[in-house]
Amino acid sequence: MYVSKNITDPKLKAFVDKEIKPKGISYYYYTNSKDLFKQIKKSIFTIVRDAFLSKLNFKSIPETKLKNLSFDYDYSMAIKIIKNFEEIMEFHTNGLFDLMMTDLFHIFFEEWSIKVNFWKVLFIDPNLDQKFKKMMEELDSFSRYQSENTTPKTGVIRLKIKSASEEIEFSKLTKDINLDYKELSQSFQKFVDSYLDFKKYTFERKILIETHL
Repeated sequence: MYVSKNITDPKLKAFVDKEIKPKGISYYYYTNSKDLFKQIKKSIFTIVRDAFLSKLNFKSIPETKLKNLSFDYDYSMAIKIIKNFEEIMEFHTNGLFDLMMTDLFHIFFEEWSIKVNFWKVLFIDPNLDQKFKKMMEELDSFSRYQSENTTPKTGVIRLKIKSASEEIEFSKLTKDINLDYKELSQSFQKFVDSYLDFKKYTFERKILIETHL
């Protein structure tokens, strides 16, 4: 695990103390993106070497194998996000909840937003990483406008997200007098569009990698 040395946010420090240190997870402090990618490359080489060299007697690993390994890492994380988003979005399209009038997306993706701020780089592919950051930025913008112009209803709703094997608690919202539903809808759509861009790039990369195997 890779951790930025520049930890200033109390939530991020709490995340390290609660989720990383107690579990004995190995982590490496990096100073900048260049240092991070250097360490990732070292780790990838070690994994490939240990897994393949002894069995296949390779003296070196082709660059394509390293690229494939990097993609496998990115894809395994991206597909989880895609499955989670699609499952939550079904509640909206099926009419179970108006997601623009709940804080469900904000609550569910809060951990991912913290990871973006904490680790700075989540995906090895810089384009995929940037697209996910854009998705989180649009969600943050939507959630901020939503929270400034709505009020949570009393009580919480518990919902099982099967793709994440997780039960979350969220609230329905009531409109404040200043809420512009059109602006809220436009902000929500920007978030959805950024997700679709992230999803599209993920599957395009998958096809490209598989084509060149």
